[in-house]
Formats: sequence, C-alpha cells, structure tokens
Amino acid sequence: MSFVLLNQFDLTVTVLAVSLGFTELNPFVRYLIEAPVLFLVIKQVVPVCIAWFMPGKLLLPSIALLGIIAVWNIKEFIVFLL
Repeated sequence: MSFVLLNQFDLTVTVLAVSLGFTELNPFVRYLIEAPVLFLVIKQVVPVCIAWFMPGKLLLPSIALLGIIAVWNIKEFIVFLL
C-alpha cells in the first residue's frame, strides 16, 4: 500500500511542479507529461500491478527510495516557497 501511495504522491508533486513552471529533469517523464493519458496510466496502473505481483519484502528498497524522493520533493517546495 505504501508503494502505491508514494507513487501517487510523486505523481501529484510532479504535476504540481510542472504546473508551477518547474522543468522535469527525467527525459522519459518529460516525454510522458506531453501525453497526459499515457502519463496517468503509467503512474497509476504500473505501480498497482507491481505491488500486486511483487512480494512485499522485495518492494522495501523501492519504498525506501520513494520515501527519500518524497522528502526531497517536499524540501524543494519549501525552499521554493521561501
């Protein structure tokens, strides 16, 4: 559940950042943002499928990495707002 929620948080932060004028640094995600339906499918369906088929203990490194990314994104927004 946390894997999917962190992916949804990343999706929300990415959309918010792009709408505020930030540039997405990942070229693959930058391409996907130009095709919003494809972007939503990949950012919503793929994590659910991964979480469904992958044993929980194998998701732990991904959850940790996504947690670090979430903290980084929050820090960047705070710096931007100040």
